[in-house]
Amino acid sequence: MFEVKDLSYYYRNYKALNGVNFQAPEKGVVALLGNNGSGKTTLIEIITGNKYPDRGEVQWEGKDFLEEQLTDLEFGYLPEEYNPPRHYSPERYFKHLTSLLQVPYSSLLPLYDCFNLDPVKKKPIKKLSKGYRQRIGIMQAFLGDKRIVILDEPTNGLDPSQRERFFHFLDRVRDDCLVIISSHSLEESLQSADYFLIISNGQITFSGQKESLYSRVREYVVEVSGEMERIDQLTCEVVSHKKISSGYCTLRLRTPQPVADVVKEFESIGLTVEKIDSGLTSLQNKMKKNDDEKNTDSLT
Repeated sequence: MFEVKDLSYYYRNYKALNGVNFQAPEKGVVALLGNNGSGKTTLIEIITGNKYPDRGEVQWEGKDFLEEQLTDLEFGYLPEEYNPPRHYSPERYFKHLTSLLQVPYSSLLPLYDCFNLDPVKKKPIKKLSKGYRQRIGIMQAFLGDKRIVILDEPTNGLDPSQRERFFHFLDRVRDDCLVIISSHSLEESLQSADYFLIISNGQITFSGQKESLYSRVREYVVEVSGEMERIDQLTCEVVSHKKISSGYCTLRLRTPQPVADVVKEFESIGLTVEKIDSGLTSLQNKMKKNDDEKNTDSLT
C-alpha cells in the first residue's frame, strides 16, 4: 500500500500542504485532481523526491518511501515539462536508456507500436511535435519492471486519438503497478482512473473510488466575466457554455468541489464569478452509459 501521513510543506510563511493524508492501493490508476495553487504540484514534487516535507511521511509497503526510494527500474516519473535530448532520435534515446537500466531494447517494441512512434523513431527529437515528445516521456516512465509510476499532466499535447491510445495503454498496465496521474481534467480522469484524490488549499478533500465520486458530484450554473479563453484551464467538467456578450458567458459545470472552491478556482485563472447556482446531481446514468459502451465495445 502507498500511504501519505500528515504531510505539510511551507513556502516561507505560506502553507502549501496542510496535513495531507491518503492511502492508495498497491496497483491500479489513481487520479490526483486539483486546481492551480491547490498544492497538487508540491505534493507530486515531494513524492518524487524533488522536495522534502517540513512534516509527515510517505510510506510504501510500510517503509519510508522518501528515505528508501525504489530503484529506477521500479519507479517511473513524467514531469509536467518533459524535455528529452533534442539532438537524439527516439531510437538512440531509448537505446541509451535501456543500456543504463540494463533493460533489453526489444522490450520497448510493443510500446513503439502502442504509441505509434515507429514512423518517427529515427528522426531528431527537436523536429518532432509536442505530442510525439510527450509520448516519448510516457514511454520512458514505464521502462523496466515498474511498481510505481507518477505522471504529471500526461495528456498535455496529445490529440484525441493519442489520448485514446494512452487510455488503452493504462488498461493494459493497471493490474501490474500503481500509476498516479496528476490532472486538471475530471472528465479525462473518469475515463482512466480507479481511485480519486481531490486536493484543495493544501488538503485532501476527497479520496475514494469512482462510485463514491459520482455520488458527490454537484452541478453548477455559473455566470462569469473575463477572458473566456481561460475556461480551458478549469479542472471541473464543463458540460456546456453560452456566450452572452463579449467577456461574459454562462457555464454549466460538474465537479465535486463545494461552491467556495469553485469560486476560488475561477479567481485563480483570472475570471470573475458574477452569479452561481448549485444543486446536487447524480451522474449514475452517465456512469452506466460509460459502462454500457465498454461492454458493447468488448462484444464487437
